[in-house]
Amino acid sequence: MKVRVADIVAACPQCGEIEFAAKGDSMRAEHLRCTKCGAETTRAQLLQQIGEEAFHRSAEGLTRLRNERRTNRKP
Repeated sequence: MKVRVADIVAACPQCGEIEFAAKGDSMRAEHLRCTKCGAETTRAQLLQQIGEEAFHRSAEGLTRLRNERRTNRKP
């Protein structure tokens, strides 16, 4: 399974893989393991990773807009 929000997909902190398997019987399990390296993580940690990436993208977008606004100002 992939843990994603919109177009942001969480990756294993150890190897970068994006496929995870539930550690327990349920697909709704909180504990997950990477299908490539077996590293264990939690759904909350992966969602935090996604949140940090969304914040980073937002900050980049604001910087780009500010720079465009400065460039397009008429003297």
